[in-house]
Amino acid sequence: MLWNFGGPSLSGITKALQSEDCKLEDILLDSTLSQAIRNSLRELIDFITKENVLNDLLDWVLTNKNKDNVNCQKLTRNALSIFTANSQQIIKAISGHELFVQRIQSFIDSNSDEESIHDARIGGHFQRIIEHYVRQTSGRLLSELKNLPTFLIHNMSILGLRELFVLMTVDFVDKFDLKSEDIEELSKEITKENGYF
Repeated sequence: MLWNFGGPSLSGITKALQSEDCKLEDILLDSTLSQAIRNSLRELIDFITKENVLNDLLDWVLTNKNKDNVNCQKLTRNALSIFTANSQQIIKAISGHELFVQRIQSFIDSNSDEESIHDARIGGHFQRIIEHYVRQTSGRLLSELKNLPTFLIHNMSILGLRELFVLMTVDFVDKFDLKSEDIEELSKEITKENGYF
């Protein structure tokens, strides 16, 4: 016998996740997604850690590929809620996934001329994801990422990235790996037009 104390039933999303033709958009639009995240629903964790699904989730939050979708804002917000979930099972599953680190690193290494890099909304998503996983892994994620300080310094005009730089230099100074060359680069960036410091 299952007990339900007034919360939404997760049987619908569970059934959808177990289906072979399960689509990410349908899961992101499901009204019980937030409840499934809070309850660390095993089927949800198994679904989002499939390589193609995780890749699509990262596309929703770190690119503008889906900006023409009619439900873009809701789908992006729900995808971001998965990445910033407080569920230890979800955090462990995502942070331990090789593709997650690869995609974050490719965002850091991407060409500064790309549209996504200069989008303040995407910069905010990146900031929230990195801050969340750095805090939840006690800074372990920082040791897996290369050139993060340089990337943040060169993109200081984006508020989310500037705040992430300040947070990393204050709260994770021992793991942030700020080198003397980065300090020199920071001093150059500060004097540029629109440095906003």
